[in-house]
Amino acid sequence: MDDVEQPNPSISSLIEGVEGYMPTIPEQLTKYYSECNGLSIRDDNVAKLLSLAVDKVLVDILHNAQQRSLMRKQVSKSGSNKEDETLELEDLEGALAEMRIFVRRKKQKVLK
Repeated sequence: MDDVEQPNPSISSLIEGVEGYMPTIPEQLTKYYSECNGLSIRDDNVAKLLSLAVDKVLVDILHNAQQRSLMRKQVSKSGSNKEDETLELEDLEGALAEMRIFVRRKKQKVLK
């Protein structure tokens, strides 16, 4: 009897499905920060899947921040017809807070 585990077919098909996809976060960067935090990744496929998971989280955060920005602009709509596509830090902080990631920053003094 063979003691070597056969790979799960669903995992194999997942890995095959993402082979041609390049995540926003390179696998080398994922490996580096994983190792800095005590996680050693030996398999490049695992690094790629982790990079894709991080990619998904980033997309979710940015989408949520964009939705917050659009809602804020609709509420405070002034007479201006110009569409402002600027994402503000408050929108990003709110989106991060929904994912229980809290940003602390120092109050800045405004020079007059």
